[in-house]
Amino acid sequence: MKFLRKLPQYFLYHTKLITKYICLLILLLFVEIFVVNSYIRTNTTDYLTQEFHETSRQFLEAYIDNINFRFSKYNSLLTAFADSEVLRSRFSHPELAETDYTAVNREISQILRNQFPYGFYDLTFYPAGEYDASCSKFMKEPDEMPEICKEYLEQEYYNRYFLHPAGTFQLERLSVLYPIYSKDNSRVVCIIHLTLFPQKVFKTIRNTEGESPENLFLINSEGDWIYGSSFSDTGDYLEYISHHTGKWYSGYPIDDFSGDSGIYITSLYSANGLRAVCYISLQASSAKLNALNRTLTISILLLATITLALGLALSFHLDHRFSRVLAKIACVSNGNLNISDAPPATDEIGTFDQNFTDMVKQLQRMIETNYISEMQKKDAQLMALQAQIQPHFLFNSLEIINSLIEIGQYDTACEANSRLSQLLRYSINYNSSETVTVQNEIEYMKDYLYIQNLRFHDKYQYHEQIDENCLGLPMLKLILQPLIENSIQHGFKERSSGNIYFSIAKEENILIIEISDDGNGMNDGEYHRLMEKLNTGFETNFQKQNQNIGVINIHRRLKLKYGSGYKMEIHTAPDRGMKTTLTLPFLYEDDTFDSGIQFLKQQEKDYEDTDC
Repeated sequence: MKFLRKLPQYFLYHTKLITKYICLLILLLFVEIFVVNSYIRTNTTDYLTQEFHETSRQFLEAYIDNINFRFSKYNSLLTAFADSEVLRSRFSHPELAETDYTAVNREISQILRNQFPYGFYDLTFYPAGEYDASCSKFMKEPDEMPEICKEYLEQEYYNRYFLHPAGTFQLERLSVLYPIYSKDNSRVVCIIHLTLFPQKVFKTIRNTEGESPENLFLINSEGDWIYGSSFSDTGDYLEYISHHTGKWYSGYPIDDFSGDSGIYITSLYSANGLRAVCYISLQASSAKLNALNRTLTISILLLATITLALGLALSFHLDHRFSRVLAKIACVSNGNLNISDAPPATDEIGTFDQNFTDMVKQLQRMIETNYISEMQKKDAQLMALQAQIQPHFLFNSLEIINSLIEIGQYDTACEANSRLSQLLRYSINYNSSETVTVQNEIEYMKDYLYIQNLRFHDKYQYHEQIDENCLGLPMLKLILQPLIENSIQHGFKERSSGNIYFSIAKEENILIIEISDDGNGMNDGEYHRLMEKLNTGFETNFQKQNQNIGVINIHRRLKLKYGSGYKMEIHTAPDRGMKTTLTLPFLYEDDTFDSGIQFLKQQEKDYEDTDC
């Protein structure tokens, strides 16, 4: 229970935004599906009534109008017969001459040609007097009238349509009786019997699928079933109608009747005393409703899937951007100010990322300014140290030139003087960050070797292996000469001869420089002290000159210049000489000390942690 009480707080304060967003989105989608399904299922009857009532009512009125239109055609035909002066005058005579029969036949045929009725089955005239029916194909004796027509005739059921069986197969036909009066309108002289095909007269309007609906039937003014389909509870509906016939001609609609298996909707208007009824099956409608419900559910699920997919994509995008900003913050909190630039964006995340990045960059520039100032201070100390070394070398060089002049070797003295001038010119504008070409640095080294060879009387031999593709590449100034000097002063100390080997080559984007000798080498204690100084810090006492100061200064300058791309390897053993290998990445014109700043900070931090 305690865990359940803390769960909301944990969810709100300790889960990621993407998790909260996805959980909320899924919850809303499931609530939407549940509400829609519950609403449809609990409002089935109302939904059916609202959906079908207006549509069915409009269809029924259109259907009745169609029947009325056809009845108007039939009534117009009957009226044309009844108003014909030829028929009224001829049938008013007790007896007809042959010419009268001819005139009657011609008049009936003419009216039929003008108004031939749709759905026509039969047309018969029953004259009131005694006539020779064999003289006309349209006339019959009154005794030949069908019994049902005689019954309607006795009730003077004129101009009212009724159904009855007829023909050999006793198929259902639709008939109407219409009187023709004498010229003075005093008596009926003939009865017109028009018979139609009911399936054509009552033909329904086709639905959108091109099929005639099977849920229609017609009732008369007494509420009796007349024509169409019949259903299981139609009797209940007809009984209901029999109690509401008072509304029949009052212009009021008859209320819908809900039976056990369906709903009956009655038309408002009638056609010659007939009304149309539409039956809606609850079972079929429920099936359609369930299908609609399934369709809606599937559509909602599909929409939910699409929404969820888009939401997940957006969430992962935002989470990626937030994670990138948080990673920058974590990086800065760990002391690393070298963060990537903010991508272009103007929304809230982009604005925060840009402002934070600018703040860190500005802080980095301020720190770098302080460190560059510190490096310049270190350079001044190095220059002071060099100033102590150079006078000693200069004094020795001048003594050599003086000795050469005294013994008359003027050409050699001039060459030595020229080489010394080049050395001084090369180093006079000293800057620890200045870059020169590899060729310049090698020429400076050879000038130094030439003077030292004069001094020590070719005590050692120089061997070189130079890749000419490297000569035009830039490198840091005054790197090679101190390493050569270290071999001469310490490697060949107390030795009568020796060899110095120099090689430089290019591999992909790096320079590989090797300087080795076959001199004294270093014992294990000296080697470990040198490596410790290379790995942990700088010489703090620049007045203390020993055999390591040149190597340590070169290592510091190269590390500051090249950063992590630089590497120095030293291999030595007593009486087996020393081999120094430098690995330098290519320099470009826009290279600065930026790559070495992190190294400088780490070196000073490591130095502060030592006992030195």
